[in-house]
Amino acid sequence: MQQAHDLAVRLDRLERENRTLKRWAMGLCALASVGVLGSALAVCDSVSAERFIVRDSRGKERVRLTAYETGGVPKLSFLDEKGRTVFSLGVCEKNSGYVEVTGVNGLARSAFAVQDGRAVLTPVATADKSAEPRSGM
Repeated sequence: MQQAHDLAVRLDRLERENRTLKRWAMGLCALASVGVLGSALAVCDSVSAERFIVRDSRGKERVRLTAYETGGVPKLSFLDEKGRTVFSLGVCEKNSGYVEVTGVNGLARSAFAVQDGRAVLTPVATADKSAEPRSGM
């Protein structure tokens, strides 16, 4: 009879331990769920800066998005392997957009902008310094 009683006591203790383990496991799962949901909400946050720079595998600057050097107006520049700007998109001070293609010497070759509601193409090739803006695009 003593063995039956000892067995019942051991079984009762094991059942209590099992219930305790289940409660701890459910609590940890709930805590992990809250952590996963909390980190998912953090992904939707924004990143802000006055300048973003993208570098290639050698550490050279290749793309620059800035509002710092331009006095607060946004400009996106693509740079060649020597660090010279070859293509730019931006906003003029008059709140109109522009696209600019730059030559080897760093001078603008042509620019496309919107002025007074009209699209204007300005060829500024170094060989033709007297080029005037052409509209009608």
